[in-house]
Amino acid sequence: MTKATARLQDENPHDEVGVPAFLRGGGEMGALMRGHDWSGTALGPPRLWPQSLRTVVRLMLNTGHPMYIWWGPQRACLYNDAYRSSIGPERHPGSLGRPAREVWEEIWDIINPQIEQVMSGGGATWHRDQLVPITRHGQLEEVYWTYSYSPIDDECAPGGIGGVLVVCTETTQQVLTARQLVSERNQLAQLFDQSPTFMALLRGPQHRVELANPAYLALVGGRPVLGKTVAEALPEAVEQGYVELLDRVFASGEAFVATGARFELRDTSDHPAVDSFVDFVYQPLKDDEDQVGGIFVNGMDVTERTLAERAMSESEARFRSALQAGRMGSWETDYQSMTRHWSTEGMALFGLALPEGCGQVGGPQDEYVTRLHPDDRHLAENYRKLADQQDSFVADYRIVRPDGTLLWLSGRGLVVARGPDGRAHRLISIMADATERKQAEDQLRIERERLKLALNAGRMGAYDMNILDGELWWSAQTYQIFGVSPDSFVPTAQSMLELLHPQDREEFVRLRGEAIAEGRPFVHEFRIVRPDGTEAWLAHRGQAEYDAEGQPTRDFGITMDISDRKESEMLLREADRQKDRFIAVLAHELRNPLAAIANAVEVLRRSGPAAPKASWCHDVIARQVKQMTHLLDDLLDASRLSRGQLRLRPQVLGLATVIEHAIEIAAPHIEAAGHTLRVSMLEQELELEGDLTRLAQVFSNILINAAKYTPPHGTLSLDGVRDGAHAVVTVTDSGIGIEALHMPKIFEMFGQVESSSSRSQGGQGIGLALAKGLVEMHAGSIQVHSEGLGRGSSFEVRLPLLVARRPMAPSVSSGGAPVMRQDARNVLIVDDLQDAADSLAEALRTEGHSVDVAYDGEQALRLAEAKRPEVVLLDLGMPKMDGFEVCRRLRATDWGCRLLIIAQTGWGQQHDRERTRDAGFDHHVVKPVALADVLALLRRP
Repeated sequence: MTKATARLQDENPHDEVGVPAFLRGGGEMGALMRGHDWSGTALGPPRLWPQSLRTVVRLMLNTGHPMYIWWGPQRACLYNDAYRSSIGPERHPGSLGRPAREVWEEIWDIINPQIEQVMSGGGATWHRDQLVPITRHGQLEEVYWTYSYSPIDDECAPGGIGGVLVVCTETTQQVLTARQLVSERNQLAQLFDQSPTFMALLRGPQHRVELANPAYLALVGGRPVLGKTVAEALPEAVEQGYVELLDRVFASGEAFVATGARFELRDTSDHPAVDSFVDFVYQPLKDDEDQVGGIFVNGMDVTERTLAERAMSESEARFRSALQAGRMGSWETDYQSMTRHWSTEGMALFGLALPEGCGQVGGPQDEYVTRLHPDDRHLAENYRKLADQQDSFVADYRIVRPDGTLLWLSGRGLVVARGPDGRAHRLISIMADATERKQAEDQLRIERERLKLALNAGRMGAYDMNILDGELWWSAQTYQIFGVSPDSFVPTAQSMLELLHPQDREEFVRLRGEAIAEGRPFVHEFRIVRPDGTEAWLAHRGQAEYDAEGQPTRDFGITMDISDRKESEMLLREADRQKDRFIAVLAHELRNPLAAIANAVEVLRRSGPAAPKASWCHDVIARQVKQMTHLLDDLLDASRLSRGQLRLRPQVLGLATVIEHAIEIAAPHIEAAGHTLRVSMLEQELELEGDLTRLAQVFSNILINAAKYTPPHGTLSLDGVRDGAHAVVTVTDSGIGIEALHMPKIFEMFGQVESSSSRSQGGQGIGLALAKGLVEMHAGSIQVHSEGLGRGSSFEVRLPLLVARRPMAPSVSSGGAPVMRQDARNVLIVDDLQDAADSLAEALRTEGHSVDVAYDGEQALRLAEAKRPEVVLLDLGMPKMDGFEVCRRLRATDWGCRLLIIAQTGWGQQHDRERTRDAGFDHHVVKPVALADVLALLRRP
C-alpha cells in the first residue's frame, strides 16, 4: 500500500456537506459523481456503497490511468477522467451509473464473456492491443486497447465478487504505427528470419520441418530440427498433443488457433524442464487442387505475458503487473510539499532506487530532472506550466538511465488537485517506454528518404490508397508526373481519373477492377492530359492488399513517366508500317509486268515448234519470271513473319515427303550450276507435325543458298537422321565457306556476308532469315557451321518428332496434274495493263476458249452485258472503276449471280483475300498467275 493510499483511508468518511470522502477530488468525474442522482440507479446512494467499491472508486478517481468499473448484477458503469476521453460524447456523461448492456450494446458480445469470467470466479483477464470497435464522435472507429479485467472483492456479493475493475490503455495509435511499419517493411521484402514471431514450414503428413526462423529455433532450445519430423525433433510434442493437432489440421484442411498454450521443453541433461506459453496458428497449405501439402506454423512466445497474468492475485498487484508488462511507470508530484512519490514500475523505468519511493521536486537532488536528457531538461518547467493551465496534457521526452541507456518515454500528465488560485497542487504522471516506436519511426523516415531517392532517379512516383475510405496518398514525384501541385490538387480516385485521357479511362477502371478481384498485380500503360494541356504516357504497376476475408483494403504501387519510350516506339512502328507498305506496293507493281511476261512466254510455247534459239529465250524468260516470283513471295513472307501474321497449316507429315518437295523446288538451281546432290534418309519414316509448304520452303531455301555459294560442278549433300525426339536434317556443301566473324549475321533479315571471292553471288539476304523464322514457328532450331573460307558450310535443322504415331498425310505429287482439255468457256478478261490482258487472252485462246478483253471497268460492264460471259478474270486496281465495283455491279444483274468471277491482282495478303471474298469474288489469284492454275479454275463447274 502506497503512502497516497494510506492517506486516502485515514481521511474522514464524509466532508462538511455530507458528500462521502471517497468521492472528493477526481476532476470532472469526481464532480459528476458527487452531483449525480444515484437514487434511480442500481447502486443507490454512495453512502451505502460497500467499502470495497468505495476503495476502488477512490483509487480510480485519483489516478491518471484510464480505469472503469462494472458493479453489481446490472454491471453499473463508473469511470474516471482519464477514461472519459476514450468514449466520446455518445457515452459521456450519459453512461454514468447505467447498466453495462445498455451502454455497451454494440460490443456486448465481446466484453460480456470476459466480465462473466471474472464475476464467476474464473480469474482475471488480460488483453494486449485488443480490437474493440466503438462508436464515438459520430462514427464507428476501430479502437485498440491493452487492458485487464480484475475482480473487486465484496463479502456480501454472491461468490465474494461484487464487480470488475478495468485497467486499460488505448493503443490505437501504437497499433496503427506498428501496422504501417510492417507494411512498409513488407514492401522492402524483409527476410523470413527477421520476423519477431516464430515461424516454421512443415511438409507432408509426417510434418517434416523444412524451414524454421531463429525465433522458432530459440523456442525449441536451439535443437537441430531442420529435415526432421516434429515427432523426431521434439518427442515431448507428441506427449503433449501437438502432433495430434497437426494431424487433425493436415487431414481436415482447417486452421487451428491457440492462445496462451503451454509447451514443456525437456532438456536431455539434468537441467529442469522449461515451460513456455505461446500464441500460435497451424495454417494448412493447399495446392491448386485444394490438397493439403504442408502446414505453416506461426506464433509468438507469450510466456512473459502469461506468467504476468497468472501472477495477478489482488487488484493492486494486477494493476502493477499491467504497468510492468506495458513497460509503463507512474509517479505523483506534490507541488505543495515539493515531493515526488514513485511507483515501483516508475522507479524501474527511470533506473531509480529511492527509499520508500519518495523523491524531491526541485533543486540539485531532483531525481526526475537529473534523469532527463540534457537537451530535454527544460521540458520539466514547461510541464509545470502546462499543469497550471490544463487538467491533462501529453508528454514526450528522453531519459538517460544510470547504465547510459537512452529511452524515449511517452504518456500523459493528469492534475488531480488544484489550489484556490487554480495552480496545480498534485500531478499524476503515467509514462510508457516508447523507444521501440521512436526507433521504428526513425527507421521509417530513413526508408522513406531512400525510397524518395530511388523514385527521383527512375522518374517514378508512389501512391497508396485506402480502398475502404477512398483516401489516396501521392508521393511528391507523383504530383510532378501528373503535372499538378500538392498545394492546389487533392488526389482522389475521381480527380486522378479526370487527369487520364478520356479514351483510356474506361479501360483503366475495368482492368484495375479485374486485377484486384483476381488478386493479381495490376500492370497497365495509359495516357494522361496534364492541366497545361500536354499529353504524357505513364506506366502503372499496383498491388492490392486484402483482409482475412479476402476483401481488398489497400491499393499501392508506382507510376512511371514513359513518354520518351512511347515516342520511340511510335517512330519505330511508323517506320515498320512504311516498310510493309513499300514491300506490298513493290510486290504488286512488279507482279503486273511479270504476269504479262509469263503469259506471253506461255503463248509462244503453245504456238508450235520454235527455233532452238527462240526456245532457249523462252526458257530463260520463264525461269527468271519464276525466280522473281519466288523472290517476291519470300519478301512478303518475311514481312508477314516479322509482324507475326504468318500462319501455319499443320498436318502429320513424313520427313521424306517434305524433303521431296524441297528438292523439286531447288532442282532447277542445282542443275543449272551442274552440282551433284546426294540424299541420305533413314528407311524408317520420321513423322512430324508441320506445314508442308513452309517446311519445304525452309529446306529449298537452304538448298538454293548452298547451290548459289558453291562453285560450278560442286557437291551438295542432304542427310536426315533421328536424334532422340528430334529429326535432324543436315545440308552440306563444298562451297566458299563462311568466316567465323560473319556467322552471327547469317540468319539476319537482309543480312549478306561479304566474301573474298571476286564473283558476285547476288541474293537479298531473305531466304535464310525466313528459314530460321519458319523453323522456330515449328518449335525447331537451325544452326550453321563452317571451318572457314573455301571449306564449305553445313546447315543443321532440328524439328520435334511426333511422340505417338498418327495417320500420315497423303504425299503430294511433285509435279502438276496434266492439263485436261475441257469444253470451251466464254471468258472476259479485264485489266488496265493491256500487255497482261492480251497475253493471257491469247494463251486461253490457244486452249480453245472464247475470250474478250476490256481495259477498264466501264468497258468491262458493257462487254459483259453484250457477251454474257461464263467467266470473268477481273483486275482490282483500274482507273474509272475498280474491280470491286465491277464485281458488285455484275452480281446485281439477273444473270450475274451465275458468273464465275476470279480476282487477279498483285495484292496477296490475307486481308486482301478477305476483301475480295466479301465483294463477291469466287476466287483470288496472285499475279503472275500460272496458266495451269487458270485452266484448273475454268474446269470447275
